[in-house]
Amino acid sequence: MDNFEQSTISRLSALEEKAKHTNNKIDSLEERTNVIGRIATLVEQQVEINKDSQAQSREQFSTLSEMSNSLKNLSKSYEKLDNRVEILERSDSTRKIDP
Repeated sequence: MDNFEQSTISRLSALEEKAKHTNNKIDSLEERTNVIGRIATLVEQQVEINKDSQAQSREQFSTLSEMSNSLKNLSKSYEKLDNRVEILERSDSTRKIDP
């Protein structure tokens, strides 16, 4: 073999090695790309779950606010009733004749 053939074979071997290394890099990048796609899908799902949770939290807050208002109104009604009963008891006791 002459010098040109040796040089060509050497360069060809170097190119084959470089191509193999490049293929390994491409395979690694493809795996990472697939992982990124799965992560993107999970993030989208989490965003939707968070939206649903926020909506539920708003509904719960609204319900609890309504319950609080109802309890306040009930308490006020109870106080009014208590006052009326007290007035009736006083008026009843003043109507009695002490023998």
